[in-house]
Amino acid sequence: MASRFDTIFGDTALPAMFEVHGDAGRFEYTPAGSTDSQAMDAIIGQERVERDVEQTGLVLGYSRWVTVLASSLASPKTNATATVDDVEYAIRSIKQGVDNWRLELFRTTVQEFSRGGYRRGR
Repeated sequence: MASRFDTIFGDTALPAMFEVHGDAGRFEYTPAGSTDSQAMDAIIGQERVERDVEQTGLVLGYSRWVTVLASSLASPKTNATATVDDVEYAIRSIKQGVDNWRLELFRTTVQEFSRGGYRRGR
């Protein structure tokens, strides 16, 4: 059960936050097994690098948090995919807030070795 503060926040502050910080058209949600994506407003966090996610020294992981309104996305699933600025992510975890969803997105890339001691993600 939501507290009184959570209810007031969801009714007043959350819409204002989306009006100021929301990005229209940058986030798309695609359910598993579907090719139809749904674009929606979202508050998109910065991408973070998680080094060496497979303990091999060759794979980099990238994660970021995205917040969407529950009225835009009824029931997100972890087996769906999400796209931010044409970069595809898997949904790693989902946290339900008051009138919103916080989705943790995750993707991996393989590092390329081009010169001795020089690495870059692609």
